[in-house]
Amino acid sequence: MRNGPLPRRTGERSRLTLGSGLVVHVVDTGVPSRPGPASAVLLLHGIGMSSSSLEPVASALAATHRAVGITLPGHGGSPRPQEDLSVEGYAEVAAEVADRLGIDRAVVVGQSMGAQFAIALARARPDLVAGLVLIGPVVDDRHYTALAQGMALALDSSRETVSGNLLVFRDYVRCGPRWFGATLRSMLAYPTLERARGLPMPAIVVRGAGDPIAGAEWVIRLSRAMGDARVVTLPGAHHAQLVVPQDVAELVRRVDRAARGTSDRPMSPRQGPARATETENDRSVTIHE
Repeated sequence: MRNGPLPRRTGERSRLTLGSGLVVHVVDTGVPSRPGPASAVLLLHGIGMSSSSLEPVASALAATHRAVGITLPGHGGSPRPQEDLSVEGYAEVAAEVADRLGIDRAVVVGQSMGAQFAIALARARPDLVAGLVLIGPVVDDRHYTALAQGMALALDSSRETVSGNLLVFRDYVRCGPRWFGATLRSMLAYPTLERARGLPMPAIVVRGAGDPIAGAEWVIRLSRAMGDARVVTLPGAHHAQLVVPQDVAELVRRVDRAARGTSDRPMSPRQGPARATETENDRSVTIHE
């Protein structure tokens, strides 16, 4: 049994114009209903997408964490910059948003290319990034060309839910082919594995069991390159966060507790009534339905 998607319309929505003139849209769940010592959570979407792709996770976190989803420049109806942005450029945008919102420590969740943004942010601002949750990170060595990425994306669409495909299609149309292509060049140029090497904060690398874009061997190699990371496999494909948002939210909570030194448990999700089995091997965890 799957968690099922949660309502996406959660939190206060605002438009921010940054010092550089770039514009972002922000969804902020605000003060959690059960306030505590928890870090904030920054949610960074993937190529062509918007904060909508991570809002089910924000909804699942709202009781315990302030969750902030950012629709980055050129995406989801945000104005396109005059010049192309690198992965590091997107990370600078996320850092400025955090500073503008008064966030000084956060667990950063990045999905697909958002994982690259999260890694770049962790390298540039280790004072800000308490921990990382990377969902379907790119770029897998098997797909280091635009053609290979396109073929993997087409296969993934056959494995996503109907609602997930509709969300992806809507966001891609709003992004447009010109900006998608410019962002794709930045994505393929970013050496994810090298940039992730030795990051000191706790991290979980998440992969949907049916994800053809982020392969099983790739996510294991990425986690091993990082200083303190585990791999968790969840139901779903590349957008596993749309299938089991509550499980992803639980992973965020575990990373946060590990970052604050308040957890002596493994960072994998606990086995619940919806799970038949949970297996662990070599710091990798698989959750089976």
